[in-house]
Amino acid sequence: MATPPKSARHFSYAEELVNCGNRYCRSCGGKRGGRFIHGPYWYAYYTKTNGDTGKVYIGRDLAAWKAKHEPKTQKQKPPKTAPATKVKPKPKPKTTPPPKTRPEWERMLKDGTPVLAAKLLGVRPGITRGALTTSYRTAIKAAHPDKGGNAIHAAALNAAYAMLKPLTR
Repeated sequence: MATPPKSARHFSYAEELVNCGNRYCRSCGGKRGGRFIHGPYWYAYYTKTNGDTGKVYIGRDLAAWKAKHEPKTQKQKPPKTAPATKVKPKPKPKTTPPPKTRPEWERMLKDGTPVLAAKLLGVRPGITRGALTTSYRTAIKAAHPDKGGNAIHAAALNAAYAMLKPLTR
């Protein structure tokens, strides 16, 4: 066990696996390449009063090291509080219900038509591929589940885009 410097104040601890570096060590793998299987051993990371940081080897017994080296702190008295008064409970925030699926989204997923696909994407028949892609990207930004949208709506938009893409010029 190593000793930390006297000016070390704040500690954090981590277990690490180490490689001894001996090229003939059977545990580390020797000539076959290091596998880092010695340990796990505890290390203490500390901060000095001047702001510098460092690392100290502890070994396997963390509790004994803490008892010996960690700075002792005085027990603080809990702050005095004013006598308890009755507090009105806060009203629970209103939760919004999950978004309802629109029938055309579900219909597009079950048995979609090019007319329904064009309606979902907000395009007209005979649109160019570039305009279709732009319309799809705008619609999917609002409907994507990662952006707060609905998964069914996003799936319906993907199906509509896949259906209309081969039909564009």
